[in-house]
Amino acid sequence: MSEIDLTCNAWATIVAERMNADQNFADLVDQFRAQPPRDLRGLFLMDALQAAEAHVAVITQVLGEHLEGRRGDPVIILDEIRKRQKRIAAVYAVNAFLAVLNQMKPEKPKWQAFDALDPRFAVLALAHQTLGYALEAAQIVAPPDVTEQIINATQDEAVWVWRRMPEPGTDTLAACAAAAAFFRHLGAESMVTTDEVAAFYAEQNTQRPS
Repeated sequence: MSEIDLTCNAWATIVAERMNADQNFADLVDQFRAQPPRDLRGLFLMDALQAAEAHVAVITQVLGEHLEGRRGDPVIILDEIRKRQKRIAAVYAVNAFLAVLNQMKPEKPKWQAFDALDPRFAVLALAHQTLGYALEAAQIVAPPDVTEQIINATQDEAVWVWRRMPEPGTDTLAACAAAAAFFRHLGAESMVTTDEVAAFYAEQNTQRPS
């Protein structure tokens, strides 16, 4: 592919992604304003709103850092957007599995029958939604329902090695292990080891303003 094609395709991808992100955020704001939810749906909607805002923000931030006037290398810009999206994906995935694993006990690291889940249904559903953001940010194709992959990831042996350790911080590493297992189950090419997920997670957290 020629330099011209690479340049045009990169700009087209950036513009399309920014426009879609803007539209998604605007739609969610309108939805929230039209019918402010006062129940569990509000938690899900607010979570989606924050994710949409973050998507717009990361594209805007990268453009702001790389554009000089109206000039910039779109290939470099797109590559940087994808790198930051992987970091964000790691944070979404780790946070989702932290929530799910907190509903499980090291002595018996399995969920009971689904009719016994009660409030944990909400945790699992919210994790499902949050992992959807992770998959989108990481550009990973997945089936609409990844509940089975979520549960299977929580049963990975490495997860419970970390969960059973008493030292501070091991819960986060357990969630990193679960996230890596989750991405492996979906055939991802990156973020498939605990160390890789933990590195992206730590890097994103260090980039946040104090």
